[in-house]
Amino acid sequence: MKENQSAFDLARILAILGGLVTVVAGAQDILSLIGRRNTPSIEAITESIIYAVAVIALGLVGVWGARQVKSLGWDVILITVGLLAYQFNGGFGGDFPWVFGPILVVLAGIVGIVAKLS
Repeated sequence: MKENQSAFDLARILAILGGLVTVVAGAQDILSLIGRRNTPSIEAITESIIYAVAVIALGLVGVWGARQVKSLGWDVILITVGLLAYQFNGGFGGDFPWVFGPILVVLAGIVGIVAKLS
């Protein structure tokens, strides 16, 4: 029982850290539009804002899901949210430290599933 609790605590920490890093990555995408010296097309601005808002929302779901890591359903949701955020964040083509947020959310879901099934 003690091992499961520590695994759930690890999953919770991973989900919180990953969710927060994902939220910061989305906010950075929005703020990067302000710092541009040239004027991008309206399509590029709209696309960037939509993806950034989606990443922020998925990061917040990751943080919220940290409270529910003992539930198998929420662990699957965390994995799905992490994979979606990874896609929207640009995958490994994204900025270096921010790409690890969605990966941490996916790991939180996997650790939660392993702890629940063991």
